[in-house]
Amino acid sequence: MKWLSCVIPVRHKERSVMEEKEHGKLRSFIYFVFFPLLGMCLFGMFIFNWLGFPVWQSAKDFGNKLPVISAVLPDPAPVEAKDNNGSDYWKQQYSKSNAALKDANNKLDALNKEIDSNKQELDDLKKNNEELQSQLQANTDQKNQVQAKKIAAIYDNMTPSKAAAIMDAMTLEDAAITISMLDEDQQSSIMGSMKDTNRAAKITSLLKSMGTIQTTDMNVMKEELQKVLQTEQNPTETIAETIAQIPPAQSAELMKSMMKTNAQTALTLMKDMNTASRSQILTEIAKKDAGLAADITVSLEK
Repeated sequence: MKWLSCVIPVRHKERSVMEEKEHGKLRSFIYFVFFPLLGMCLFGMFIFNWLGFPVWQSAKDFGNKLPVISAVLPDPAPVEAKDNNGSDYWKQQYSKSNAALKDANNKLDALNKEIDSNKQELDDLKKNNEELQSQLQANTDQKNQVQAKKIAAIYDNMTPSKAAAIMDAMTLEDAAITISMLDEDQQSSIMGSMKDTNRAAKITSLLKSMGTIQTTDMNVMKEELQKVLQTEQNPTETIAETIAQIPPAQSAELMKSMMKTNAQTALTLMKDMNTASRSQILTEIAKKDAGLAADITVSLEK
């Protein structure tokens, strides 16, 4: 019996050693194989999911198929399938685009109507302004005509020399405006009676410039004539050119008046004119006074 008591402890000890070896292998497998593989799998799933692969969703779908895990995991939410390649999808897209296009066209039509309305209002305002300007112009012209008749009536009863003396007392622009209200015969008689031929030439030049000034306001007319006087030089040498530029009939009347008051100056002016202008003036003078025209012609040939 003694040998049996010795054998039992030995066998028990051997069994304990074998169990410890088995447990050590299991722990080594768990620590060095299972956990590293699990970590690598989790890390790989994270990387694939980050790259856009539905790893988590696939894992859930796989887990839901397992009886035990499906009881733990929640049911996946139903996802509406999108058929981007189906005809229904493209029909919806076409309907949306068509609706957006119609909305844009409606807005564009509204803007065009607004522009047309504004343009019509602008045209109406422009038309009203033109009508007011026409009425104002008509009223101004009527007042000027009344004033011109009054002035013409005053100078009609004066001798040319007296009227010329009055013009000499005026400023050049006032004299030009006043003379412009008279008829051509009165203008020629008064201008021919002026003793200062240089002044007469300047007034004649202002009369010519008045035809290019588009205004009926006397104050504005005076300002414009003052500008002409400041920028235009009219020495005695240019008097002949100025007279030659006015109508021949009016120039003829001016020369006839000057021949009575200052014949030498009139002949000098006639000599300084070009041949065509001088011939036209002599023809107009000959129509009313052939003798005077002949005398001037003889004097010019000397």
